[in-house]
Formats: sequence, C-alpha cells, structure tokens
Amino acid sequence: QVWFAWQEDSGGLTLTCTLDAKFPPKLLPKIHTLLAIVNEKLWLGHFTLSSEEMTVSFRHAMLLAGGAQASAEQLGDLLDIAIEECERFYPAFQSVIWGGKDPAEALAIAMFETVAEA
Repeated sequence: QVWFAWQEDSGGLTLTCTLDAKFPPKLLPKIHTLLAIVNEKLWLGHFTLSSEEMTVSFRHAMLLAGGAQASAEQLGDLLDIAIEECERFYPAFQSVIWGGKDPAEALAIAMFETVAEA
C-alpha cells in the first residue's frame, strides 16, 4: 500500500509505503533491531512499524509551508525512492519474519549484490 497524506496545519506532505509483511508480536524485538540497522543505511526517509497492525512501512515527509508546492517530478522521485528502498530491504524483513534469521544476518542477505553477466 502506498499513499500520500497532506497535513494542512503543518504544511507537511507524508508518503507512506507499507510492506506486505505482517509479523507476530513475539518478533517485535528482532524487528526493532532490524529497523535500527536498516535505517542507518538510508539517506532519505525511514522505516517504522505499527505495533497495532504488526506491519512495517517506509515513510518520508516534505515540509511545504508558506504555500510551497511539490512538483510532479519531485513526487515521482519520492515515490521511486520509496519503492526502491522497500524492494531493497523487503528480503531482510522476510528473512526475520519467515526465515527465522537474526537481524544482522537478514540485512547481510538483503545487501548482497549479485554481479555477473549472462
């Protein structure tokens, strides 16, 4: 799920992209640890969790106070970045949730880059 939310009072525009990866409450400590180390790798936005719904989301906010407006290109770039980061780190969350991996090992799996020619 991806959505933008406008906050009239603060002039903030927030993009949220929720991963399709619900987890049981017993994994909260591992997910918190994974969130901390994943967020160290990001240059824009952050991952957060909903402990009510047991889901992980990527979020980024833009301050557009004073009548400033985001261009279609900026919004498109932001959406591209959100999707790229979700795709990049989704395997780490899945490795913890379904694979039983510890957070550091799960991140190493997600960060592994394949370099080859076909």
